[in-house]
Amino acid sequence: MELAPRGLFSTSWVVKTKKQENWCQKHLADELLPQLLEKGDDELAEQSLHACQGLCRHGCGKKLHRSDYKRKPRGGPSWAKRLSYCCVQCRRRMTPPSMRFLGRKVYAGFIVVLVAAMHHGLSADRVHRLRETLGIDRRTLTHWRQWWLESFVASSFWKAARGRLIPVVCQHTMPLSLWLRFATDGRRDRLLDLLKFLAPLTTSSAPAATGYVRR
Repeated sequence: MELAPRGLFSTSWVVKTKKQENWCQKHLADELLPQLLEKGDDELAEQSLHACQGLCRHGCGKKLHRSDYKRKPRGGPSWAKRLSYCCVQCRRRMTPPSMRFLGRKVYAGFIVVLVAAMHHGLSADRVHRLRETLGIDRRTLTHWRQWWLESFVASSFWKAARGRLIPVVCQHTMPLSLWLRFATDGRRDRLLDLLKFLAPLTTSSAPAATGYVRR
């Protein structure tokens, strides 16, 4: 994999594919991916608003108004805001699930997924070059790996969701093992399916009727 230092979503990136090891790299160089993630978030927001009938779920039952808040994730496109709603009376939020943001992580969600997955299949030299290109320090990468191998696999979300994946996903090679379950043919929509699968981790305030609320 040869990476030019001009940015993630740039035609200056040269990605050389060899068998299955470069699936993740191909997605990182996909210039259409950010648009599809934005569309996915719009759809999740509409589903969440429809599920609660546009009304606050915190007791007052008043109307929800659009009230996005600032987010500036690193490593990806220039997304400036996360979609959210706010009650006109109590001012409490209803923030829909997201395919762009993985909770409070500083980097874009797909970066956290793909780079951590790539760590299992790349040489130390390639990992070093990738970290330099995306501006990810070693401590951050180590933190991501710990999150996947410890916090994620211990979460109530994963304990409930893993039963839907047959055969069993290996927890010792997360997130690569989970990524492979969704990306057996390397298509873009498999990555979108994975990010949608992870969407419950990004909110605790969306209506349960959407099917994406974190438990």
